[in-house]
Amino acid sequence: MILESTFFYNSSLELENDETIKYFEAQNIPICKIQASLGRKKRYIIDSANGQKETVISMAVKAARGAIEESTIDVNDIDLVIFVTSFPEQLVPCGALFLHKAIGSNPYTQCFDLNASCIGAFIALDHASKYLKLTRGAKKALIVSAEHFSRVEDLDNPVTAFSFTDSAFAMIIGNSINNEGYIDSRYYSDPSFSQTIRFPEHGFSKTESATPKLYWDRFDGRGSVNFMRNELLGFLEENGLSFSDISLFLFSQFSYHNIRLIQEHFEIPDDKIPLVCFDIGYTGASSPFLALHEYLRKGGELNTGDYLLIWTLGAGYQAGMMIWRF
Repeated sequence: MILESTFFYNSSLELENDETIKYFEAQNIPICKIQASLGRKKRYIIDSANGQKETVISMAVKAARGAIEESTIDVNDIDLVIFVTSFPEQLVPCGALFLHKAIGSNPYTQCFDLNASCIGAFIALDHASKYLKLTRGAKKALIVSAEHFSRVEDLDNPVTAFSFTDSAFAMIIGNSINNEGYIDSRYYSDPSFSQTIRFPEHGFSKTESATPKLYWDRFDGRGSVNFMRNELLGFLEENGLSFSDISLFLFSQFSYHNIRLIQEHFEIPDDKIPLVCFDIGYTGASSPFLALHEYLRKGGELNTGDYLLIWTLGAGYQAGMMIWRF
């Protein structure tokens, strides 16, 4: 598999966190400490107050079209469309069908949505890689991850009030005759945290509000850090690799503190861990792939055959790591 192209679309209203800081400091909540731990300076949301009419689908369509325009592919070669979101515009039909219609791909395309919270794009890439490898005649897959966080964020919660960016990210992968792309993945799931982040908080059947908010209790993702620290070296060894073989580390941008814990444990140089959490905010499932996109956009170099290590996590929680050959 090869990564054909990527495209990032973010919403128009740039927000810094000055007013949010004042709001929580007045309540004696250590918002600056939380902000520094997560790694946030600004974020972007849909400017609905000034008439910007965006949805998670419209952003996803723009990202999908952008990825196609950035590539040299024939859109009819796309055999699989996966739409990743935690907060869909509607549940039926699946959003991937709207993307299929927007890009005008061939009618023999498999389309489905995937909701695994912030590990969704990782799982989509895992499954798309195996689908292309195992399905006779399959050529390319389009994966689009999009979130309209500002529609559900709780502005009275010091984590959700300033963390999230409304955005969409698209990537196209294609079959390759060489040993590129997906190498292996490993997962770790701990459902004891399944009550810490919920939407709607009490389920749809018990929700009376027309605008339910994301419920977020204490969750720092530390277990996913321990998963990486305990499992990474063995995972690499099982695939005939050593730590020094990894050229770039693509980490979830949810928590800068967690990134630093992993970085310090393995003594990873700064230039091997691209960061987007400070300047863009947290984009959800797309965040480790957005880190790669921004790294390359800003002139970072990767050579064919370089190994990438992807690590991310999702609410509930589950974590994953993947080896990808560029």
